Amino acid sequence: MPDTLEQKPQFGCPHCESGAISENNAVAVRLRVTEWDEDGEPASFSYPWTVIDDTMAIDEDKPRFYCESCGKEFEEVTRMHD
Repeated sequence: MPDTLEQKPQFGCPHCESGAISENNAVAVRLRVTEWDEDGEPASFSYPWTVIDDTMAIDEDKPRFYCESCGKEFEEVTRMHD
């Protein structure tokens, strides 16, 4: 094993510098219905769930990224301090 591991660049929120970033993607997912309401509508879901092939796309109506820590959305991440 090498003495030093190659460090990958780290990026985060430009507002609070948190690394807890999500990308606003639209993904079609099939969820297993585990409970129904009186009107025949799904009331609860569980696993297994399946991502429908080739459905991931950027949500064009929103900024590209979302910070889980401060709740802000933004287009560009910032490089984190070493």
